Amino acid sequence: MKLTGRLLVDMDSTLYYPPFGEACRVLWGANCPPTREAKTWLWYEEHVTKEQWRQAIDFVHSRQGFYPPFPKAAVVMRMLADKFHIIVTSQRPASKKIAVDWWLASNKIPAHDTYITPNSKDALWRKGDIVIDDAPHNIISALEQGAHVLTLSYPYNEHTEALGAKHVEDWGMIGEILEGMYKHWKTTST
Repeated sequence: MKLTGRLLVDMDSTLYYPPFGEACRVLWGANCPPTREAKTWLWYEEHVTKEQWRQAIDFVHSRQGFYPPFPKAAVVMRMLADKFHIIVTSQRPASKKIAVDWWLASNKIPAHDTYITPNSKDALWRKGDIVIDDAPHNIISALEQGAHVLTLSYPYNEHTEALGAKHVEDWGMIGEILEGMYKHWKTTST
């Protein structure tokens, strides 16, 4: 198994649960499913306008400090900090980098770098990287670049398992898998 030593970890729906669907219900009375139950990636198109969707995202991101990380996410990330070069990624305006860095620090989640961009993350992935992301388009792009991909299972990304993404239920499983990958990598690279 060839690894680069880089671990790229997404924020929304990967490190914490962002209540985008719930925000659309509160802000506009839209009959949206909870984000974790959405069947397709672009689920919001049936319920709100694109402008309302952007406002819901901004609403959630501006309150990110209220949302805790998923159980075991911080512990696993700390366990991996001396084993991998961790890059936390998020598709949001670059001006939100300070808020992301603050959230990571306040939750004791280590990151060697943060990559915050409103654009596609396609240029990030490299062969041998380990990518943890939930978005189907990011999963597919990373797999096409030769990265190893882990994802928390959601209805909107279940089809990516057939493409090669490893689906897991929680951060405890992510920790076990990454610990095993690291041990294998270290024993075969010396």
